[in-house]
Amino acid sequence: MAWFETNKRRDFPFRYQIGPGTSWALLKKQEYSMKLSFTVTYEQTFFNDSAYIESTYNGSDEINLFRGTGRLYGQHHFLKDRLRLRYEIWGQFAFENAKNYRFHGDIFLEMPLTKLISFRAGYNYNYESITLTTVKQMDTFLVFGLSITNYK
Repeated sequence: MAWFETNKRRDFPFRYQIGPGTSWALLKKQEYSMKLSFTVTYEQTFFNDSAYIESTYNGSDEINLFRGTGRLYGQHHFLKDRLRLRYEIWGQFAFENAKNYRFHGDIFLEMPLTKLISFRAGYNYNYESITLTTVKQMDTFLVFGLSITNYK
């Protein structure tokens, strides 16, 4: 896995994770699929401050650690492909500090309008146990809009 990110909401200009992993297809049919993945990554995050909710990290604007990640992803097609359910859930845990973990979840319903355009509505949940003192640990979003995809 290789992941690069910046996040104004969480107040860090750069984070990366890199490491090996494996995935298993638990279910795989034309109408539905489900995958389970595990990775072990090295992560480095550069923050814009050095005062954290967890005082262990105070005084440094950088956190470096190894993480384990478990992920479940799935998609299911209903009503002759007129309705699609997609979801992704993952948790990441630091090996060095049990208080350092994060969770993420997405669930979306899609209704194809044409072969290329779908209406999409969903819910997004994010939680990080280690944030700067000025940043909320949890975010939730309701999202909706149009997506452009080449469905076959």
